[in-house]
Amino acid sequence: MTNHPAVQEWLRNASLEAAVEVGNLSDTEASARAYSFMREQLAEKFPSLLDAIHELTHGHGTVDINWRPLAPQFSSLFLTFPPHDSIDISIPLETVNPDAISAAADRMIEALPKGLPFPKHPHTVDAMLTSSSIAVHARVEDRNEGGQRRVRSFMLPENGQKKAERLPRDTFENRVFNAIEEARLPT
Repeated sequence: MTNHPAVQEWLRNASLEAAVEVGNLSDTEASARAYSFMREQLAEKFPSLLDAIHELTHGHGTVDINWRPLAPQFSSLFLTFPPHDSIDISIPLETVNPDAISAAADRMIEALPKGLPFPKHPHTVDAMLTSSSIAVHARVEDRNEGGQRRVRSFMLPENGQKKAERLPRDTFENRVFNAIEEARLPT
């Protein structure tokens, strides 16, 4: 999102305007006001972007602003899934079937850094799998088990957990499918 020329231009201008707007306020108050100013400007300037993100994430994701008042050229937009703050990729599931969930697992693996990780420093990718009924936080981990032996496992962290049960791919896919199916059922 941030790389689009119109967004880059808006970020530069809005960042500077926000800094001017709050010039004489205390740091905390200035940051809060500038952030609010930029959120309002974003909604006015790019409603179609916000609508597209809402649609692609099935209403689970939002666009947020990383405002850098001292270096406005480094301000950026990013996708967030409250309360999860460390999502690397979003994977919308238009249809929920085993093939779609398997394809989502493939996308997570493709997003892992290339190359063998250092021992005890696994590569990880956190993803948000979204359907119309639920958003599922998923993680893939690529570990070096010594030598050239690589082990990949999947996890379903809850409430932002750093550690979660490591699952083989087929168990992971079944649990994701079951979680989405359960969320679809009327209560």
